[in-house]
Amino acid sequence: MKPIAVFRGTTKDDGKFVGPIQHPGKRRYRYRVDLWIKTGNSALLRDEISTKEPVRLNDLLQHQVLPNIDSLIAEADQEGGTQQYGFEIYKWG
Repeated sequence: MKPIAVFRGTTKDDGKFVGPIQHPGKRRYRYRVDLWIKTGNSALLRDEISTKEPVRLNDLLQHQVLPNIDSLIAEADQEGGTQQYGFEIYKWG
């Protein structure tokens, strides 16, 4: 399955979306988000978010993805800091 949005960032910048975002507008869908962080000691931390109810993409980013990225970055700080981070968003269900 091809992601509808891919985000990449490093410690030197806030990151950006890579390629076009297939934004569904105001429609609600179920999503799966694969989060990852590469730490300073080259460990890879991963997390996954799946929505049970259809949500808007902006709500998903604001209320679920950003808090999970922040918690993964805090976890990565204990393991040598963050080198790179990102996530892929898939529409499913």
